Amino acid sequence: MKQIISLRGDTLTIENCVTNKGVSPIVLEGCSLVSYLTVSTPEATFAVGLEGSDLFETKRFLPRFGVVQSEEEEEKSGLSGEEENNYKQLNEKVSRVYTCAPRSFTIIDRGRRNSVVSGTEGFEEVYMYSPGSKL
Repeated sequence: MKQIISLRGDTLTIENCVTNKGVSPIVLEGCSLVSYLTVSTPEATFAVGLEGSDLFETKRFLPRFGVVQSEEEEEKSGLSGEEENNYKQLNEKVSRVYTCAPRSFTIIDRGRRNSVVSGTEGFEEVYMYSPGSKL
């Protein structure tokens, strides 16, 4: 496996390349790439471009390297449907997997006046988590 990280202007690109030198196909199971973004507030943060993607609610994804789930974490699971909002505000608690997700979508932080375009190639699912607003 080779990882290529490129910085050009205001674009950071990360590529993970896997080469199969054998004759049998490679099966990647349980594989995920996780990115964390710090935003000003959930009220000022929006996911743009996920409209029409199938989704299902899931419990919070906990990577093995030390993020600890709080005791107040709700376990939602099984709710499924389709994202109806193209400009999804992330002020509510969200933990969902979007299946057949678009190749790219944008996270906009109106509080910091910036945005991040996230793109995928070769993956059909996108996991999105937001702790929501704590009023």
